[in-house]
Amino acid sequence: MTARRLLLAVAAAMAMLGFGGAARAEYYGLVIGIDDYQHVDKLDGAANDARDIAQALRKLKAKEVRLLLDRQADRDSVLAAWKDIVGTAKPGDTVFLTFAGHGAKVPLPGRTGFQQFVLLADFNVRGEGTYQRIIDAEFGEMLRSAPRLHIVFVVDTCHAGTMTRSYGASPGFKVRSVILPPLQDDRLPPVSNRPGMRGPAEEDGNVRLSHVAHLGAVPPDELDPEILIDGAPRGALSYAVARALEGEAGDGKGGVLASADLESFIRRVVRMKTDGQQHPEIAIRGDFQLALPAQDPSNTVKTDLDKPRALSLSIINAGPSGPEALAQKLRGVALAPPGAAALTWDAARGEITNQLGDVIAYGPTSEVRALVRVNGATPPAADPQADLGRVQMVVDKMLMVDTLKGLAEHSGIDMALAPDDKVHRDGQSVRFSIAGQKLTFLTVFNLSSDGTVNFLYPLNSERARDPLEVSFDRAFSLELKVGPPFGADHLLAVATAQPLTGLHRVFEKLDGKPGTLRLMAALENELRDKPFQIGVNVSFSAPQ
Repeated sequence: MTARRLLLAVAAAMAMLGFGGAARAEYYGLVIGIDDYQHVDKLDGAANDARDIAQALRKLKAKEVRLLLDRQADRDSVLAAWKDIVGTAKPGDTVFLTFAGHGAKVPLPGRTGFQQFVLLADFNVRGEGTYQRIIDAEFGEMLRSAPRLHIVFVVDTCHAGTMTRSYGASPGFKVRSVILPPLQDDRLPPVSNRPGMRGPAEEDGNVRLSHVAHLGAVPPDELDPEILIDGAPRGALSYAVARALEGEAGDGKGGVLASADLESFIRRVVRMKTDGQQHPEIAIRGDFQLALPAQDPSNTVKTDLDKPRALSLSIINAGPSGPEALAQKLRGVALAPPGAAALTWDAARGEITNQLGDVIAYGPTSEVRALVRVNGATPPAADPQADLGRVQMVVDKMLMVDTLKGLAEHSGIDMALAPDDKVHRDGQSVRFSIAGQKLTFLTVFNLSSDGTVNFLYPLNSERARDPLEVSFDRAFSLELKVGPPFGADHLLAVATAQPLTGLHRVFEKLDGKPGTLRLMAALENELRDKPFQIGVNVSFSAPQ
């Protein structure tokens, strides 16, 4: 990308609401995760999510955690467990109600609109199986039944929608939503026939209940993907919630976590883990406080930028040489089967995609291929052996990005992309905004799809003399113009307590050139044993 840099003065004010219970209040959890569906597509990561959140609650010294996995989480067991927990908890206690699994919606019989619900393991579209679901209005009644408790309602599922960008290139890609026909012989009575039962949750407004904090994976028009996190399938929302409960959303010293900081942490982590595909739906009302434990100093974040790492890589259409022979010539990769890798290299096309099917780097003949596709001709095939050098640069870049994303979870800067997170075309403009930094010296750079380094801030030349410090109460923005190389551009921001003048000198030499390995070494040297914050954001582009 090329850059036209803008520094915008935007006031930043946000209400600081607490999150949790009063002094000496207890924590409880009803944690549900379902992978092993009997009559619809199975999932891979919902049980992982539930175990992770349950473990985080136990570390938080919750008084009681009910973990229901797969067929343990039948309808009667879920409702009974909820009744027991809210009957045991005392006023002011906090109850976590979390669900990871499939969501769905079906047309309302004889009416316009849809009924939305989550699916339990034995759900089926007809007869007895229809009983194994919990509809949105029932969740609303569950939340309203405990007005003297603080409730954190986490829903890592979706009911319908699409992805921000097109998807499907990864064979193992799964989303937590199923498309269903109208139900037959429904064993749950209609909401209208149940005394005292109110309407659907989104119409009745359970997220506006003052004692409820609602954390949803996605809005109604988006899908909730399962992704690989630390090598295991997961939901990004559940992962972020578990890390927040373990204290990573705070400063590591324990104490009270403000709701604004919790929301910022969850949005940042989910965005990074899904490369902007997923946008959580969060509504936190009321004056709550969540007491976090102090972290073990031995577990606090270190830079470790020079620690050896590897990315899982799937190689498809490898030709006569085979994927093993190609992988052996690449450093920093672990060969994985299709659908189980962070990156997929289509050796015949030259394209490299992430696990959600986004093209992060187009092949060397991508523009030619686009033209011949329009003309109906056969696109030229890439030469995998000749392409190894470019693929290595992409791998090096993604290793660096993956490392910095991990650091940004703990010490992050909030970053946003406008006008949207869709694929942008040649010549369009996008704007990154940076906020939430607590250290005033700011350094910003871009890594293009092929690993080219672009130094963006602070520049010191005849054309621009940028101040090293950026005020806390002003949002910093960069306007970028889309151009080749196309794929994924990663914008990275580093905030420090002192200027990184040594790093800036390295940037001046690397600007406009591939240099990921040298840049990693310089970052490790400059950030070692110093306070810092890191932000990571991505923009996807494609040729016309």
